Amino acid sequence: TEATSRLIVAPERCYIPDQLQQGMRWWGIALQLYSLRSHHNWGVGDFRDLGAVIDWAGKQLGAAVIGLNPLHALKNTKPYHISPYSPTSRLFLNDLYIDVTQVAECGTDPEVQVRLADPSVHARIEAARQSEFVDYDAVQSVKREILELAYRAFVRDNFGGVEPELYPTTDRGRSFQDFTEREGESLVRYALFQALEEAHRSSQSPSVVWEDWPEPYRTPASEEVEAFRRRHMQRVRFFQYLQWLAAEQLRALVTRTHEAGMPIGLYHDFALGSDRYGVDGWLNQEVLAFHADCGAPPDAFAPEGQNWGFSPLDPLRLRATGYRYFSALLRNNLRYGGAIRIDHVMALFRLFWIPRGLPPAMGTYVYYRDDELLAILALESVRAQALVIGEDLGTVPDWVRERLGPAGVLSYRVFYFEREHWGGWKPPTHYPAQSLAVATTHDLPTLVGYWEGADINTRSALGLFPSEEARQAMWAERQREKSGILAALKSDGLLPSWVSDDPVHTPTMTPELVDCIHQYLARSPAWMVLANLEDMIGTRLQTNLPGTVDQHPNWCRKLSATVEDLTQDSRPERLAALLRLTRPLV
Repeated sequence: TEATSRLIVAPERCYIPDQLQQGMRWWGIALQLYSLRSHHNWGVGDFRDLGAVIDWAGKQLGAAVIGLNPLHALKNTKPYHISPYSPTSRLFLNDLYIDVTQVAECGTDPEVQVRLADPSVHARIEAARQSEFVDYDAVQSVKREILELAYRAFVRDNFGGVEPELYPTTDRGRSFQDFTEREGESLVRYALFQALEEAHRSSQSPSVVWEDWPEPYRTPASEEVEAFRRRHMQRVRFFQYLQWLAAEQLRALVTRTHEAGMPIGLYHDFALGSDRYGVDGWLNQEVLAFHADCGAPPDAFAPEGQNWGFSPLDPLRLRATGYRYFSALLRNNLRYGGAIRIDHVMALFRLFWIPRGLPPAMGTYVYYRDDELLAILALESVRAQALVIGEDLGTVPDWVRERLGPAGVLSYRVFYFEREHWGGWKPPTHYPAQSLAVATTHDLPTLVGYWEGADINTRSALGLFPSEEARQAMWAERQREKSGILAALKSDGLLPSWVSDDPVHTPTMTPELVDCIHQYLARSPAWMVLANLEDMIGTRLQTNLPGTVDQHPNWCRKLSATVEDLTQDSRPERLAALLRLTRPLV
């Protein structure tokens, strides 16, 4: 009798750089890539913009790391498919970030160049660039049009043979083929889904989802799906081409972080889940619990509870399949940088499941094999030589943090929430060393917005408070919090003598106060401190307002300054100089 078994041999903990273990402490910048403005991008921050920020942050400011929003593949259509935390796939990249001007075919092919010179195309690009917010549909449309032409030129100039059996004839063609072979069946299925969705939305309805496709096409391994692939291989290959371009440009940026002297480089955010109607939902039906949603039980923050709209992973089926999907997710997200943040790291231990169609109050916690998931996380982290940060905000049981620490996972500490039991702010010395500290996050108000109560005013304008009394209570609490922050800064000797510790006499969050708060964090033992780019340049309004979809411009707000302006702005330069005092690169 013979039997086979999948064996995963893992190290005891995740990768931690020697420098951190030897006492070094670093700082970096966190940003939303799509929000970057520049004189040359096409209306959304792209990989060229990120390259400019890498050079500025590493060479000029002395940053060790650049934290990014998830770069997962999105459908890029408003309002429901632009959140980087609700991707169509966590395995692949958002091709909207491709810098079209760097694509070889766009610089050499006459047809592409003629189209780029067309006044109507130029007008569309300029309109998207000048738009106050990221116009995802417009950017996707014009980029896709040009990349379609580039792809035709790419196939014509780099391949021989007849569809669907092509063979590479140039180094560039061989590079593409090597990429597709390395990515294997997973990339084929990703591209196949894109082509299938495109076809069904043309033949059925623009909003049709894969659960509504004709039955044979709902199963990735069906004969009908394979026949579609053979008939439409040219289209499938186009979507592989987009992933190749994105991967090549991102890989070049990793090299650029090394050249800029950044010991960590890019820090990626790994979303909790993906759209059940997207690529990952179609491809991984065997490990997803489609009969349930995940979320959070009712509490003081959300009296009705929360439903995040994701189908949770089934722990039994996940284990029965040898954790292949989980391993692939980690591997694909760890390969383009030196650190990763696991959103809602509690999901490695337990998730709140809600029977589909029922309110969150009817849900319950489902537990996972955290010992096995942490072991796989450690294995992939060590393989990639990448640091792991676990987003452990909210109510996290002590036993969870007791497991994460020895596993080498850094805690995620947010200044707003680091409070003593009596309400005051924890001194910097109380932050754990094995942590990453930030002032605020994408789901919270910026420092300027927090101080002015911009988030409270926005919620009030949108009718999100149950009563005027609730709004007033939150406003009163904010004034008490501001007093607490000023008291903490004063106690640590950071509040300038000319700044009052009474918030009535300190009505605005000045650049000096922004500096003080980050110095406060920098004095902590935390291995890493990140400053949000929005805070470095005094942005008032926040990235995302939880509880809203189209009522608020979530995930599409652009920075007030261009990438070119940043290098001339004294505010980031001054803050960086202060952070370097306690967190130098060497």
